[in-house]
Amino acid sequence: MDSAREKLRRANVHLGSLNRVLRRFALRDPYRIGFRSIRENDTKYAVAIVDGWEPLPPSIPLIIGDIFSNLQGALDHLLWQSLLETDPEFEEDVSFPAEKTADSFKSISADVMG
Repeated sequence: MDSAREKLRRANVHLGSLNRVLRRFALRDPYRIGFRSIRENDTKYAVAIVDGWEPLPPSIPLIIGDIFSNLQGALDHLLWQSLLETDPEFEEDVSFPAEKTADSFKSISADVMG
């Protein structure tokens, strides 16, 4: 299980990087938000207005992708190690199923489970 733990460790390293990048981004005060109150009849509303914003730094989605890739890899390694413990001669490639929707995951799982 060492390889799965190492993948989790790498995901945690990337998570630390993400936190640092997000903190630096937030310190720039990237969103200008104003508040106004509006009165309609006897009701008063507080309205938040976004006046401007900076796009996210391009590194943020890349780091998030690295985190998820390492988490997926940890699951793959865990699955492979589990299969290897039941059959020491096991040599096939395996991967933990990941699908875009719950329905496609259920469909693939049903096919695999019979």
